Amino acid sequence: MMENLINYIELRPEILVFKTNINTKERVYRAGLVLSNMLFISDWSFDLEDIDNVLRIVVNDMDSEQSVRQQLNDHGFFCEELTS
Repeated sequence: MMENLINYIELRPEILVFKTNINTKERVYRAGLVLSNMLFISDWSFDLEDIDNVLRIVVNDMDSEQSVRQQLNDHGFFCEELTS
């Protein structure tokens, strides 16, 4: 029983929210190429109407925030996690 609970906790997806400078469809496309190559991301979306150009991603790895930020920064995008 405990093993099943541990497996459930480890596999539970988490949603991360980032402020970005990705504000056009072309930038979404270019950033999407980066995000699609990150295996721990199961889904992602941008809100271009939000003042912060919000990126929401669903991840299966709790330690992925830094990887996402670093990859997007390395490709010329600004990206920082929004916290509540």
